[in-house]
Amino acid sequence: MVISEILNKWMEERKVVLLDKYESSGRMASGKFGSSIAITTTENNSKMTGSKHVWYMVNGRNPTSSGKRMPVSVIQQWIDDKGLDLNAWAVARHIDKFGIKVPNANNDGRLLKDTFTPDSIKQLGKELSRNFIMDIKSNIQKAWQQ
Repeated sequence: MVISEILNKWMEERKVVLLDKYESSGRMASGKFGSSIAITTTENNSKMTGSKHVWYMVNGRNPTSSGKRMPVSVIQQWIDDKGLDLNAWAVARHIDKFGIKVPNANNDGRLLKDTFTPDSIKQLGKELSRNFIMDIKSNIQKAWQQ
């Protein structure tokens, strides 16, 4: 297996873990989060991208300082998606004033930490090392056969 295949397989596994963690957390609203996740793998690199709101799920949000207020329409969509009975304007103003602290009672902030764990990274390293060793053995055997 080539490096890009190993990286892509590992990232696809991480994506499954990420979506399972997200869906089981109770934070899912519209369901669009999963479809926003994309994996891009090149010869020896792989990255996962997704919705920008992941940053806020993991790190929270500071109170609004100036200018960039929380869009009421975004909050209203979230309320509708979750099926909640809340006033979107009041929620947006509360977020503007106090921010969103993470971790909190509804969000432990561990979405990415629980996806990209030290053990999963170690497993990737083992797989890449195994592949590298197999390539070296194969090259040595080919050299001796000539």
